[in-house]
Amino acid sequence: MNLSYSDEKRLILSTIEIENIMLFIADIPLKERQGIFNHLVVKVNGFRPNTRQYLERKMQIYLQRRHHWSEREWNIFVQLWLQWTMGHPKILTNIGCSKLDEVVNIVSEMSADEDVMIKYFDGLSNAEYSVSVSRRDLRNWFDFGPFNPNDCVAALIERAPTEKFLQFVAKADTIQSTLNGLEGRLQQVIEHVSTSREELWTAVNETLTKVQKFTSAIEDVSDRQQHLQLAHEENAKAGELSLRGVQAELEERIVRLEQETSQFNVRFQDSLARTTNVIDHLSSGLGTLSVVQGRRNDKNFDVSKLQSEPGPIDIIETTDALISKIRKSVNSLGVQLSDAKLVAAIVTASVGAGQLTTFTGSYSLTIARCCALSLAGDAVYIVRVPTGLLDFNEIWSGVDELIKDASGKGAPIGVIFEGLNRAFCSASGNRLKELIEERMLGVTDGQLRSPYLFATLVDGPAGLQERAPFEMGPVLYTDILQWKKTPGFIQSPSKAAGAVWNGFTEGINSHGSMVTEHEEILPEWLSPHLSALSYRVFHSAFHYLNMIDYANADRALSFGWIAPCLINFNRSEFDRLVDDDYFDEKLSRPLEALVKLVDRNGYN
Repeated sequence: MNLSYSDEKRLILSTIEIENIMLFIADIPLKERQGIFNHLVVKVNGFRPNTRQYLERKMQIYLQRRHHWSEREWNIFVQLWLQWTMGHPKILTNIGCSKLDEVVNIVSEMSADEDVMIKYFDGLSNAEYSVSVSRRDLRNWFDFGPFNPNDCVAALIERAPTEKFLQFVAKADTIQSTLNGLEGRLQQVIEHVSTSREELWTAVNETLTKVQKFTSAIEDVSDRQQHLQLAHEENAKAGELSLRGVQAELEERIVRLEQETSQFNVRFQDSLARTTNVIDHLSSGLGTLSVVQGRRNDKNFDVSKLQSEPGPIDIIETTDALISKIRKSVNSLGVQLSDAKLVAAIVTASVGAGQLTTFTGSYSLTIARCCALSLAGDAVYIVRVPTGLLDFNEIWSGVDELIKDASGKGAPIGVIFEGLNRAFCSASGNRLKELIEERMLGVTDGQLRSPYLFATLVDGPAGLQERAPFEMGPVLYTDILQWKKTPGFIQSPSKAAGAVWNGFTEGINSHGSMVTEHEEILPEWLSPHLSALSYRVFHSAFHYLNMIDYANADRALSFGWIAPCLINFNRSEFDRLVDDDYFDEKLSRPLEALVKLVDRNGYN
């Protein structure tokens, strides 16, 4: 069964502006569009075949002739509309279709019978929020589809929810899910200490009472949301829906819940700390608590010194020797030589600029330890960030002690923050970010790069932040490095002497001039999304990549600094940049990793 447009609908489509039709077609994945337009015989001069510009020009010529389309050209537009429909799963769910031929059959019934069409659009405009279709998508589906004009359908479309309203509802559901998760975690703590003494039970009961209050608050929010939904449906039936008041109230409730969640987290940490103290007291009384060397029992985190292989430690005094050492160490672990050179250049430039070097992926901690041992030798410390930490300065107080101890000995140290995204780093300030800001502004002494700062990110539910810390330095995805199939081994440790950084002193004191000197290094699509600190980080990184005379400085900047920014875009903007082929070859490999990361973990 074939779909076709009536004469009346063809006349309407011929009056729509080309820009609006192109916006509709742009919502179709590039691969599907290219496959359809390959069957269109249109002569295009001045463009290389199968490029994005060639395809856009071919589409413009095709649309400009829409007043004189043949049946074959009208059939091509039907195929474009069907591919747009298959790319919107919520529409498919509401009309009960999953395959292309099923969509054709349903739409044929709707075109043949006006009552059937009204029935389906009534269901689409009243769908549950989990599968609700926005008013804009529903209007595009009707306006560009093989449907005849119908006032009743137009009224039904107007009562469908807007995209902004659906976003507010989704955000409220996310906050409720977060609170439910916190309640579940608290319940696990209660079960774990259920056999403790009266003081432990008192602390747990206090926490349980607070959770019950939050449960009541959640139920109140749920009742209010149901009430708002009923009010929305009643207003929609009357055709006079107004979302301004609903949105304002929902925003106020979301802000209040976020504040209450933050306060609850503080109280939860306090109760958990008191609970832990009771457990420690009971355990020490029974003689069952063992103290591991390197663990700080007075804080809620672990600091341990990384044990290196016994033997002499090489002292490195030149930048070339340092890059060679890091390259050999990473290559010995199993990374192929070309990628080992890339990692060595990124790490050297990042440390030289005083930035935080972050690793993520399967071998994140392994690569971080390897680089830190090449720079700080036997003075590398691993700080394990606890899950749910609210005040990052608690960790930094321990790091300050290590820095003071190392300053007295005149030796540099390396610090690895293992699982940096387990903490709410922005909740109560962040001394780590303040240090990066001071280094980027040149407030600190340009000769002082110690401590050398590294971090790793964890996957799964333990990671509380999805935003990569690209504002503080490069982020390297170890899963897309090219790895050898032969066994690896660990190189001997080494230390970077102060002479290594003398060549960077001039760059540290001239950040202001670098911003204009390398303005052209950033792509046009990225600049609107960067803060002032991000500009400093990116330009100083490119400055030092050139200072170490790395032949592929722009490729290293794209791999370590530019590509990680994409993970902080909203999903529609991310997909648009990917589909429209806005990236050159330098971003192909990190972009591949980001697409896999988004598909696996979802998007905010």
